[in-house]
Amino acid sequence: MTDKEYWRRRYEEEIKPAYDEFIKLYPFTTDDLDSEIWLPIPDYENYHGSNWGRVKSFWGKEPKILKPTLTRRGYLRVVLYKDGKQKTFLVHVLVARLFIPNPDNLPEVDHRYGMKFDNYVGNLRWATRNENIRYSYDLGLHKSGEDTYQAKLTAAQVLYIRENPDGLNLEQLAEKFGVIFQTISLIQLGKNWKSVGGSIREKRGVSDEEREQILVDYQKGVKGHGYREVAKRFGYAPKTIWRIVNGR
Repeated sequence: MTDKEYWRRRYEEEIKPAYDEFIKLYPFTTDDLDSEIWLPIPDYENYHGSNWGRVKSFWGKEPKILKPTLTRRGYLRVVLYKDGKQKTFLVHVLVARLFIPNPDNLPEVDHRYGMKFDNYVGNLRWATRNENIRYSYDLGLHKSGEDTYQAKLTAAQVLYIRENPDGLNLEQLAEKFGVIFQTISLIQLGKNWKSVGGSIREKRGVSDEEREQILVDYQKGVKGHGYREVAKRFGYAPKTIWRIVNGR
């Protein structure tokens, strides 16, 4: 598979569907978000950018929040106008230029915690090309699946998931926010959305009692196709259930 074919398939199967869900929750209100700061965008006096990754236009009678569109590789972008001409900007680069000093004149902006839709200033940093590539591999961003693009969740929702004030289990939280339960687990373990803060739970091992019950449930109910169902029930990843069932 060529690089072009890989990204086309990934865009169609993963990136675009995740963006469609993300944009449904995007805050288009012109009211400021919590601790939101706005700065004018240099050379584009009719636009301001915020530390939350939003861009506001002052063209027309009332200001409005621009709708970010999507690149083939999963970045958000906006189009700004000046003197009858348009120019496309990547949102994460705009935010970094406005809010993050770059004394070493580093060439690229890195998403620190992996989520390309999350352009909050705390999720960004300046980096070299090699640092950007190496960090993406360290974060496992070359995996496919829903966990690579989870930014349809808001910071407030992530904080709720971490604190879990209603004592919901992983499956209930996943259903409440419309994501897979592994996403909930990664958030609670602090693997994703680190910039939001909140309580981080420690990764737990599988007890002998749980291991025995997992084997019983798998044999009794969903043998042959039920790793995911058993995983949901016990709050583990399907590969953990597979290892237990296969004695690994």
